[in-house]
Amino acid sequence: MAAQYRETRTFHADYPTLFSSCQNAVATCKFQLLRAFPDQGLIHASVGISLWSFGEKIEIHVGGTGEVFIKSECAFPTQIVSWGRNKRNVQRLFEAVEASLSPRF
Repeated sequence: MAAQYRETRTFHADYPTLFSSCQNAVATCKFQLLRAFPDQGLIHASVGISLWSFGEKIEIHVGGTGEVFIKSECAFPTQIVSWGRNKRNVQRLFEAVEASLSPRF
């Protein structure tokens, strides 16, 4: 099994706003949006190859009660160390979601 990092957070936002914020977070982080299924609350994205990895697969689940689950997993199945990339990907996405939900003055 490839190295991965997963985390769940809860937000105070309605489902359409939260799903849209998650999609926007993918773009903000400059990840590639592969598929989005609003009716299922599912978003698939990817991160390209770098000096430290063969890329990562991102999976985002948005729940109807404000919870968001994000998983980042190394794209190469035998890569067992991510050097912190998976955790950074998840944290960057959550930061982007929080920023898009914050009130703008």
